[in-house]
Amino acid sequence: QGKMIARAAWLPGVGTYTIEDSTAPQDPTAGNLRFQPSDSPRNIDMKAGGSACGDIVPREKLGSEVAVGLQNFLNVASLANLAAVKKKDDGVWEAHGDPTEIAIQVFAARFGMIRNDLVKGEAAEWADLVELPFDSDVKRMSVIMQHSSGDQYAFTKGAVERAIQSCTTYIPHDAEDAVDISNFREVILSNMEAWSASVGTGEQEVFRKSCEGREVDRASVESDRVFRGLIGIQYDPPRPESAPAVRQCHEAGIEVHMLTGDHPETAKAIAIEVGILPSADRLKRIAKDVSKSLVMTATEFDDLSDGQVDQLQVLPLVVARCAPSTKVRMIEALHRRGRFCA
Repeated sequence: QGKMIARAAWLPGVGTYTIEDSTAPQDPTAGNLRFQPSDSPRNIDMKAGGSACGDIVPREKLGSEVAVGLQNFLNVASLANLAAVKKKDDGVWEAHGDPTEIAIQVFAARFGMIRNDLVKGEAAEWADLVELPFDSDVKRMSVIMQHSSGDQYAFTKGAVERAIQSCTTYIPHDAEDAVDISNFREVILSNMEAWSASVGTGEQEVFRKSCEGREVDRASVESDRVFRGLIGIQYDPPRPESAPAVRQCHEAGIEVHMLTGDHPETAKAIAIEVGILPSADRLKRIAKDVSKSLVMTATEFDDLSDGQVDQLQVLPLVVARCAPSTKVRMIEALHRRGRFCA
């Protein structure tokens, strides 16, 4: 339905922010913001909410001076982002752009970081130099920005599993020097999984890197990243007509496959909700080898040869983290089984 809400943000060495009681995707003043210092999502009972997620941050403190780690995180959240959020004259907030980017932009706006104010006008702190748009193959986007000091920076956000491979360091404690990330990647992934299970999220990852000169090579810009944190996005609810449409297809003997860029757990939750996949209880009663093949990531599917795909008892009904090439392979696999595809 085009509406998403950032429900949480985790910054290593800083802590976890959680948003509660907000049903207004475009309003950065709606709901409460809680903060659990120096703790990560996998150690927080986010389903319980309330005090389990820390103390409420008073609204008057949100726009005041923030810690270095949070400021770096917010810079990326707001600037590596093409969405616009603003408050109209009548006091109503409005936003324009991609739903995921709006959710991230609204989160940054809770702390007074509004992109238009940062890049426009005589008091602008940042200037846009280069945009490297979202690419469905690498699943990330970047911008190169110039600060009012004259320094240039590259900011990147993207799907966690792909993006952390370009990260080489992270900040373990606020304002300390960056350290090697090699032994920390599994911690990042486990925190991502904790969010996927608790709030059905898609996620964005944010980084920061110094950038010299204006010659742009994407591979160079998006390498040697400093990991800054995760944002948990509550997935976009399916349109009301989706489930009836899937049901009508099934009644007509049409098999429905879902290939999406979403995180596997998010994709699975949506597929169950609209009827592409059987309920969680029914899935448990399906043979394990068949159940496993019903939901795959693009990496798992693409690692199979055509022969191995053809040997699957059933083709996956859900493929997550898809690139266009994965969709082509699925269509080819269906054709080899004598199916018609639409």
